[in-house]
Amino acid sequence: MIAFVFPGQGSQKIGMGASWVSHPAFELVNEASHILNEDVEYLLLKADIDHLTSTDNAQLATFLQSLIVLDAVERMGFEPVVVAGHSLGEYTALVAGGAISFEDGLKLVKARGNAMKKATDIADGSMAAILGTELKLAEIACSLAGIDCVVANDNSSNQIVISGPSEEIDKALIYLKQFGAKKTVKLQVGGAFHSRLMAPARSELINSLLSVNFRDSSVPIITNIDALPHINGEDFFLLEAAQLTSRVRWRETMQQLSEMSVSAIVELGPGSVLTGLSKREPYLKNVQCISIETPEDLDKLLRLTDPDIANLDDEIKQDIVGESLYTKLRVILSPASGTFIPNSSFEFANKNPEIPFEKILKNIVILETGDLIGNVDSVPILSPFKGILKGLLAIPSRRVEKSEPLFWLVTTEQD
Repeated sequence: MIAFVFPGQGSQKIGMGASWVSHPAFELVNEASHILNEDVEYLLLKADIDHLTSTDNAQLATFLQSLIVLDAVERMGFEPVVVAGHSLGEYTALVAGGAISFEDGLKLVKARGNAMKKATDIADGSMAAILGTELKLAEIACSLAGIDCVVANDNSSNQIVISGPSEEIDKALIYLKQFGAKKTVKLQVGGAFHSRLMAPARSELINSLLSVNFRDSSVPIITNIDALPHINGEDFFLLEAAQLTSRVRWRETMQQLSEMSVSAIVELGPGSVLTGLSKREPYLKNVQCISIETPEDLDKLLRLTDPDIANLDDEIKQDIVGESLYTKLRVILSPASGTFIPNSSFEFANKNPEIPFEKILKNIVILETGDLIGNVDSVPILSPFKGILKGLLAIPSRRVEKSEPLFWLVTTEQD
């Protein structure tokens, strides 16, 4: 029960794409450059700090970097049961959930970044992070400071971000210190995001949203506006149209993930801000929280979801554990159409019969090339690899189509 979450603007880093250049997922960069007719690779590999932190560039770079990581994780066969993203990251979540296409996502993020950059030139706004205060006190401080000062991000039980005109932010910080806030930090951002000062950007973004075909998502997407899961494609237009000038309810989003009983929250993209927030929440103490930022980090996900590796013989473990583990995950496809029956000797820990990926083998099964692992009607399914059989991707006794995924395994030999 894995949730994928995606970071927002501010997580970008100089050269953050360098470690992915030789990974197959990096092909998304060339595709993005072709779609937008610009050198997007430059942002991920060569852009300096001034260029990369400009609102328009920061959003595009962070969005694309997160999708590179997502693509790499999907190639391993992992899928989430729910997704969410912080501010800009919500657009990554929309692509991850299938609510919008990669191309539409790129164009929307490009339009969003440009619109927000223009809005920051119109009004002098700023933001500040507040640590160690209650949400209600932050709201009171903002209301005392002025009509345009608001809580922009309710990030966690210990972190709140306020946004608005620079003069009002300064006043609010004085009130918050008087109210006992442990720490206040002015943020180095270009404007007052998620406040009424972004209204000009909202109007411009709506024109771009009108050109997008929003689809029903394949998994629930928890949105910033209400911290509730959404699937209906018709909802997403209004949710994104309102997002720019509304509060990011990330604390409530994490609470929603807890209520959905996810076992792991995996942050995909640059940085680990969201992972840090999750780890500090007491109601997530039993939830594994990890960040995947580089190809080497992919091993974290395999270790998280594959506890049996620790029980393997040292010789086998040496073959499958290490920096290149993510390249050895394999999916076995159906050789024909018909009724799927796995080998009757396999025992599964079936947590939820409606989620095939939860059908994990109780015991370690070591396969040799050519071993019989099941049948589709009378057609035998033979393992094309030597490896560790991990579980099912289809429901036994149900009809499957030719080339539909049936099993997943980790190979223990070189291809």
